Amino acid sequence: MVSAADKPQLFTRTRTTDATGSFFTTLPPGTKEVAINLAPPGFAYKMVTTAVPERGKKLRIPVSQKGGTLAIEGDAPKEHDYWITRRGAVAALDMLLSNWGGRRTVVDGRARTEVPLMEPGPYTLCTVRQAEVRSFLCGVLPRSALYGSPFSAMRGSSSAV
Repeated sequence: MVSAADKPQLFTRTRTTDATGSFFTTLPPGTKEVAINLAPPGFAYKMVTTAVPERGKKLRIPVSQKGGTLAIEGDAPKEHDYWITRRGAVAALDMLLSNWGGRRTVVDGRARTEVPLMEPGPYTLCTVRQAEVRSFLCGVLPRSALYGSPFSAMRGSSSAV
């Protein structure tokens, strides 16, 4: 997924790479930073924000097969959606579960969510009311948003409460 990191946008663009790993996308005029979520088969899921390359130049983003399980424990989602943030990029936790794999188990209103093969490093969990997600994706932090402490995906598993 690709989106402008420094301009309001109502949606992100999903792009599929060609055999060489290249893709083309358009961004709002004047965009200087781009947030990219990479889901390369056989490699760790990667979230990065980087400068838009000069016209005609390619942006190279290295990927790795080294990844860890992101494990999150807390209240089961109700009127809030859970989002993961890393390096300025965001991903809906439910999207990661359905498109990347993983599982959520709920016992007595408490959920444990595990997402495999995530790039090692710090992540932050954010909850946003479903009615405010569109504003959140446009860069407006809703008053109801709750940020947890940063946590990490490393070899093995990590967790946040």
